[in-house]
Amino acid sequence: MWDGRAASLEEQALGPIQSEREMGMPIDRLVDRLNSISSYGSLFENAFHGEGVNSTTLAKAIAAYERTIVSEQAPFDAW
Repeated sequence: MWDGRAASLEEQALGPIQSEREMGMPIDRLVDRLNSISSYGSLFENAFHGEGVNSTTLAKAIAAYERTIVSEQAPFDAW
């Protein structure tokens, strides 16, 4: 969202999941699905003590991952 539609990675992170043109999944449905995977509960608890799996912690987790991505110089960067 280089155009400023999202003020942070956390704000941007959930957009593609909900977008009909991308993943098209309501966040509540995704959170239910994630909560149905038993191992995710403890992983989210370790990362976000006391917060559980919800849209806020999901956005935090995706944004934390995105911050670890380091890309090389691409033709787009020169443009």
